[in-house]
Amino acid sequence: VNRLLEESLVHQLGAVVVDELHMVGDPHRGYLLELLLTKLLYMTRRDRRTRLFDHSGDGCGSSSGAAANCIQIIGMSATLPNLDMLASWLGARFYHTDFRPVPLRELVKVGPTLYDTSFQKVRDIAGRDSSRRDEEDILLICKETVAEGHSVLTFCPSKSWCEKLASVIGASSFFASNGCRSKEGSATLLDTVALDGVLEQLRRTQVGLDEVLASTVPNGVAFHHAGLTFDEREIVEEAFRRSVIKVLVATSTLSSGVNLPARLVIVRTPFFQRVLMDVLSYKQMVGRAGRSG
Repeated sequence: VNRLLEESLVHQLGAVVVDELHMVGDPHRGYLLELLLTKLLYMTRRDRRTRLFDHSGDGCGSSSGAAANCIQIIGMSATLPNLDMLASWLGARFYHTDFRPVPLRELVKVGPTLYDTSFQKVRDIAGRDSSRRDEEDILLICKETVAEGHSVLTFCPSKSWCEKLASVIGASSFFASNGCRSKEGSATLLDTVALDGVLEQLRRTQVGLDEVLASTVPNGVAFHHAGLTFDEREIVEEAFRRSVIKVLVATSTLSSGVNLPARLVIVRTPFFQRVLMDVLSYKQMVGRAGRSG
Protein backbone atom coordinates (compact mmCIF):
# COMPACT_ATOMS: atom_id res chain seq x y z
CA VAL A 1 0.00 0.00 0.00
CA ASN A 2 2.86 2.38 0.82
CA ARG A 3 4.36 1.81 -2.62
CA LEU A 4 1.02 2.43 -4.29
CA LEU A 5 0.75 5.68 -2.34
CA GLU A 6 4.26 6.77 -3.32
CA GLU A 7 3.66 5.99 -6.98
CA SER A 8 0.14 7.49 -6.97
CA LEU A 9 -1.34 4.17 -8.01
CA VAL A 10 -3.85 3.73 -5.19
CA HIS A 11 -6.63 4.09 -7.75
CA GLN A 12 -5.73 0.58 -8.94
CA LEU A 13 -7.12 -0.82 -5.68
CA GLY A 14 -10.79 -1.71 -5.87
CA ALA A 15 -11.26 -3.66 -2.66
CA VAL A 16 -9.20 -4.62 0.39
CA VAL A 17 -10.33 -7.70 2.35
CA VAL A 18 -9.21 -7.80 5.99
CA ASP A 19 -9.72 -11.23 7.54
CA GLU A 20 -9.29 -11.60 11.32
CA LEU A 21 -10.18 -7.93 11.75
CA HIS A 22 -10.01 -8.35 15.53
CA MET A 23 -6.22 -8.20 15.17
CA VAL A 24 -6.62 -4.42 15.14
CA GLY A 25 -6.85 -4.74 18.92
CA ASP A 26 -3.66 -6.80 19.26
CA PRO A 27 -1.30 -4.99 21.69
CA HIS A 28 1.78 -5.85 19.61
CA ARG A 29 0.71 -5.80 15.94
CA GLY A 30 -2.68 -4.12 15.98
CA TYR A 31 -1.32 -0.64 15.31
CA LEU A 32 0.05 -1.79 11.93
CA LEU A 33 -3.41 -2.85 10.77
CA GLU A 34 -4.89 0.37 12.17
CA LEU A 35 -2.32 2.43 10.22
CA LEU A 36 -3.11 0.54 7.02
CA LEU A 37 -6.84 1.11 7.39
CA THR A 38 -6.30 4.77 8.30
CA LYS A 39 -4.23 5.34 5.16
CA LEU A 40 -6.88 3.73 2.96
CA LEU A 41 -9.65 5.75 4.61
CA TYR A 42 -7.70 8.97 4.23
CA MET A 43 -6.97 8.39 0.53
CA THR A 44 -10.58 7.49 -0.25
CA ARG A 45 -12.06 10.45 1.64
CA ARG A 46 -9.53 12.86 0.16
CA ASP A 47 -10.45 11.73 -3.35
CA ARG A 48 -14.12 12.22 -2.55
CA ARG A 49 -13.49 15.83 -1.59
CA THR A 50 -11.14 16.77 -4.41
CA ARG A 51 -12.73 15.08 -7.43
CA LEU A 52 -15.80 16.14 -9.32
CA PHE A 53 -18.68 13.69 -9.34
CA ASP A 54 -21.57 13.58 -11.70
CA HIS A 55 -25.05 14.34 -10.41
CA SER A 56 -26.19 10.73 -10.53
CA GLY A 57 -24.03 9.33 -7.73
CA ASP A 58 -22.37 9.97 -4.42
CA GLY A 59 -18.82 9.02 -5.37
CA CYS A 60 -18.16 5.33 -4.72
CA GLY A 61 -21.55 4.36 -6.08
CA SER A 62 -21.27 6.61 -9.12
CA SER A 63 -20.87 5.35 -12.64
CA SER A 64 -18.30 8.05 -13.38
CA GLY A 65 -14.56 7.49 -13.72
CA ALA A 66 -14.00 8.74 -10.20
CA ALA A 67 -15.75 5.67 -8.85
CA ALA A 68 -12.63 3.65 -9.63
CA ASN A 69 -10.77 5.64 -6.95
CA CYS A 70 -13.08 4.53 -4.12
CA ILE A 71 -11.63 1.59 -2.20
CA GLN A 72 -14.06 -0.85 -0.65
CA ILE A 73 -12.83 -2.25 2.68
CA ILE A 74 -14.32 -5.60 3.67
CA GLY A 75 -13.54 -6.64 7.24
CA MET A 76 -14.38 -10.02 8.78
CA SER A 77 -14.17 -11.31 12.34
CA ALA A 78 -15.93 -13.89 14.47
CA THR A 79 -14.82 -12.52 17.82
CA LEU A 80 -14.90 -8.70 17.83
CA PRO A 81 -17.23 -7.44 20.58
CA ASN A 82 -17.54 -3.84 19.28
CA LEU A 83 -18.13 -4.35 15.57
CA ASP A 84 -20.70 -1.56 15.41
CA MET A 85 -18.13 0.94 16.71
CA LEU A 86 -15.53 -0.28 14.23
CA ALA A 87 -18.06 -0.09 11.40
CA SER A 88 -18.76 3.51 12.34
CA TRP A 89 -15.05 4.37 12.21
CA LEU A 90 -14.69 2.71 8.81
CA GLY A 91 -17.90 4.28 7.52
CA ALA A 92 -19.03 0.75 6.73
CA ARG A 93 -22.27 -1.18 6.62
CA PHE A 94 -22.55 -3.68 9.45
CA TYR A 95 -23.59 -7.27 8.75
CA HIS A 96 -23.98 -9.72 11.61
CA THR A 97 -25.04 -13.36 11.86
CA ASP A 98 -25.13 -15.93 14.65
CA PHE A 99 -25.17 -18.84 12.21
CA ARG A 100 -22.55 -21.55 12.75
CA PRO A 101 -22.13 -24.51 10.39
CA VAL A 102 -21.07 -26.49 13.47
CA PRO A 103 -22.85 -25.71 16.78
CA LEU A 104 -20.46 -24.66 19.54
CA ARG A 105 -21.20 -25.84 23.07
CA GLU A 106 -19.11 -24.42 25.91
CA LEU A 107 -18.61 -26.32 29.17
CA VAL A 108 -16.73 -25.57 32.38
CA LYS A 109 -15.05 -28.34 34.38
CA VAL A 110 -14.95 -28.00 38.16
CA GLY A 111 -13.54 -31.06 39.92
CA PRO A 112 -15.21 -34.15 38.43
CA THR A 113 -18.24 -32.23 37.10
CA LEU A 114 -18.99 -30.48 33.83
CA TYR A 115 -21.24 -27.39 33.85
CA ASP A 116 -22.73 -25.32 31.03
CA THR A 117 -22.23 -21.54 30.75
CA SER A 118 -25.22 -20.96 33.06
CA PHE A 119 -23.43 -23.16 35.60
CA GLN A 120 -26.07 -25.85 35.39
CA LYS A 121 -24.66 -29.32 35.93
CA VAL A 122 -24.34 -31.32 32.71
CA ARG A 123 -22.72 -34.54 33.93
CA ASP A 124 -19.98 -36.07 36.03
CA ILE A 125 -16.91 -37.48 34.31
CA ALA A 126 -17.12 -41.25 34.52
CA GLY A 127 -14.17 -43.54 35.17
CA ARG A 128 -11.94 -40.89 36.70
CA ASP A 129 -8.29 -41.75 37.23
CA SER A 130 -7.10 -40.29 40.50
CA SER A 131 -3.42 -40.81 39.61
CA ARG A 132 -1.12 -37.83 39.57
CA ARG A 133 -0.58 -38.21 35.83
CA ASP A 134 -4.18 -37.20 35.08
CA GLU A 135 -5.36 -35.08 37.99
CA GLU A 136 -7.24 -32.75 35.62
CA ASP A 137 -8.98 -35.64 33.75
CA ILE A 138 -7.63 -34.35 30.42
CA LEU A 139 -6.53 -37.83 29.36
CA LEU A 140 -9.96 -39.27 30.18
CA ILE A 141 -11.77 -36.54 28.24
CA CYS A 142 -9.44 -37.07 25.26
CA LYS A 143 -10.11 -40.81 25.35
CA GLU A 144 -13.90 -40.24 25.28
CA THR A 145 -13.69 -38.01 22.20
CA VAL A 146 -11.12 -40.07 20.27
CA ALA A 147 -13.06 -43.30 20.94
CA GLU A 148 -15.98 -41.69 19.08
CA GLY A 149 -13.70 -41.12 16.07
CA HIS A 150 -12.99 -37.43 16.59
CA SER A 151 -9.98 -35.24 17.33
CA VAL A 152 -8.98 -33.10 20.32
CA LEU A 153 -7.06 -29.82 20.47
CA THR A 154 -5.71 -28.83 23.88
CA PHE A 155 -4.24 -25.40 24.69
CA CYS A 156 -1.51 -25.04 27.31
CA PRO A 157 0.21 -21.85 28.54
CA SER A 158 3.83 -22.87 27.86
CA LYS A 159 6.03 -25.03 25.64
CA SER A 160 7.04 -27.29 28.52
CA TRP A 161 3.39 -27.88 29.49
CA CYS A 162 2.64 -28.86 25.88
CA GLU A 163 5.43 -31.41 25.70
CA LYS A 164 4.72 -32.90 29.13
CA LEU A 165 0.99 -33.29 28.47
CA ALA A 166 1.59 -34.77 25.01
CA SER A 167 3.96 -37.30 26.59
CA VAL A 168 1.44 -38.26 29.28
CA ILE A 169 -1.39 -38.73 26.77
CA GLY A 170 0.78 -40.58 24.26
CA ALA A 171 2.11 -42.96 26.92
CA SER A 172 -1.34 -43.90 28.25
CA SER A 173 -2.50 -47.46 27.68
CA PHE A 174 -5.44 -46.33 25.54
CA PHE A 175 -3.19 -44.69 22.95
CA ALA A 176 -0.09 -46.87 23.30
CA SER A 177 -1.59 -50.38 23.34
CA ASN A 178 -1.89 -51.50 19.72
CA GLY A 179 -3.48 -48.19 18.73
CA CYS A 180 -6.53 -46.58 20.33
CA ARG A 181 -9.82 -48.30 19.60
CA SER A 182 -13.38 -47.19 18.97
CA LYS A 183 -16.05 -47.09 21.65
CA GLU A 184 -17.15 -50.58 20.70
CA GLY A 185 -13.54 -51.78 20.91
CA SER A 186 -13.62 -53.35 17.46
CA ALA A 187 -12.01 -50.82 15.11
CA THR A 188 -8.51 -49.42 15.52
CA LEU A 189 -8.70 -45.65 15.15
CA LEU A 190 -5.04 -44.99 14.34
CA ASP A 191 -3.72 -45.15 10.79
CA THR A 192 -0.31 -46.63 11.57
CA VAL A 193 0.88 -46.39 7.96
CA ALA A 194 0.04 -42.68 7.81
CA LEU A 195 1.67 -42.13 11.22
CA ASP A 196 4.84 -43.81 9.98
CA GLY A 197 4.75 -41.39 7.05
CA VAL A 198 4.48 -38.43 9.44
CA LEU A 199 7.47 -39.72 11.41
CA GLU A 200 9.48 -40.08 8.21
CA GLN A 201 8.62 -36.52 7.17
CA LEU A 202 9.74 -35.21 10.56
CA ARG A 203 12.91 -37.29 10.34
CA ARG A 204 13.78 -35.66 7.01
CA THR A 205 13.57 -32.09 8.35
CA GLN A 206 16.80 -30.16 8.88
CA VAL A 207 16.66 -30.58 12.66
CA GLY A 208 15.74 -34.25 12.54
CA LEU A 209 13.07 -36.03 14.58
CA ASP A 210 12.27 -34.43 17.93
CA GLU A 211 12.65 -36.85 20.86
CA VAL A 212 9.19 -36.19 22.31
CA LEU A 213 7.44 -36.38 18.93
CA ALA A 214 9.27 -39.62 18.23
CA SER A 215 7.54 -41.17 21.25
CA THR A 216 4.08 -39.59 20.86
CA VAL A 217 3.38 -39.47 17.12
CA PRO A 218 3.24 -43.31 16.73
CA ASN A 219 0.34 -43.17 19.22
CA GLY A 220 -1.54 -40.40 17.39
CA VAL A 221 -0.48 -37.56 19.73
CA ALA A 222 1.68 -34.49 19.01
CA PHE A 223 2.52 -31.04 20.34
CA HIS A 224 2.79 -27.69 18.54
CA HIS A 225 4.58 -24.54 19.71
CA ALA A 226 7.05 -21.90 18.54
CA GLY A 227 9.98 -24.13 19.50
CA LEU A 228 9.33 -26.29 16.43
CA THR A 229 10.67 -25.24 13.06
CA PHE A 230 8.31 -24.03 10.34
CA ASP A 231 8.60 -27.40 8.55
CA GLU A 232 7.85 -29.35 11.71
CA ARG A 233 4.80 -27.23 12.51
CA GLU A 234 3.51 -27.60 8.95
CA ILE A 235 3.86 -31.41 9.07
CA VAL A 236 2.08 -31.64 12.45
CA GLU A 237 -0.71 -29.28 11.35
CA GLU A 238 -1.37 -31.25 8.16
CA ALA A 239 -1.39 -34.56 10.05
CA PHE A 240 -3.94 -33.18 12.53
CA ARG A 241 -6.01 -31.67 9.72
CA ARG A 242 -6.21 -35.12 8.06
CA SER A 243 -7.07 -36.69 11.44
CA VAL A 244 -3.93 -38.82 11.39
CA ILE A 245 -2.92 -37.11 14.64
CA LYS A 246 -5.87 -37.48 17.02
CA VAL A 247 -4.72 -35.27 19.91
CA LEU A 248 -2.75 -32.06 19.46
CA VAL A 249 -1.42 -30.09 22.43
CA ALA A 250 -0.52 -26.50 21.53
CA THR A 251 0.24 -23.04 22.85
CA SER A 252 -2.06 -20.11 22.13
CA THR A 253 -0.16 -19.27 18.91
CA LEU A 254 -2.27 -21.92 17.19
CA SER A 255 -5.55 -20.27 18.19
CA SER A 256 -5.66 -17.93 15.18
CA GLY A 257 -4.44 -17.83 11.62
CA VAL A 258 -4.43 -21.60 11.12
CA ASN A 259 -7.58 -23.47 10.13
CA LEU A 260 -7.45 -26.60 12.29
CA PRO A 261 -10.97 -27.77 13.14
CA ALA A 262 -11.39 -30.11 16.12
CA ARG A 263 -14.42 -31.77 17.67
CA LEU A 264 -13.27 -30.86 21.18
CA VAL A 265 -11.10 -27.98 22.40
CA ILE A 266 -9.70 -28.02 25.93
CA VAL A 267 -8.32 -24.83 27.48
CA ARG A 268 -6.20 -26.23 30.27
CA THR A 269 -6.00 -23.00 32.27
CA PRO A 270 -7.42 -19.48 31.93
CA PHE A 271 -3.98 -18.05 32.75
CA PHE A 272 -1.49 -17.64 29.92
CA GLN A 273 1.91 -16.10 30.67
CA ARG A 274 0.63 -15.58 34.22
CA VAL A 275 -2.10 -13.26 32.97
CA LEU A 276 -5.82 -14.03 32.83
CA MET A 277 -6.64 -14.39 29.15
CA ASP A 278 -9.02 -11.89 27.60
CA VAL A 279 -12.36 -12.82 26.03
CA LEU A 280 -11.00 -12.39 22.50
CA SER A 281 -8.22 -14.95 23.06
CA TYR A 282 -10.66 -17.38 24.63
CA LYS A 283 -13.11 -17.08 21.74
CA GLN A 284 -10.31 -17.68 19.25
CA MET A 285 -9.32 -20.88 21.04
CA VAL A 286 -12.75 -22.41 21.50
CA GLY A 287 -13.70 -21.35 17.97
CA ARG A 288 -11.55 -24.21 16.66
CA ALA A 289 -14.39 -26.50 17.75
CA GLY A 290 -16.98 -24.47 15.88
CA ARG A 291 -15.57 -25.06 12.40
CA SER A 292 -16.54 -27.58 9.78
CA GLY A 293 -13.91 -30.06 8.79
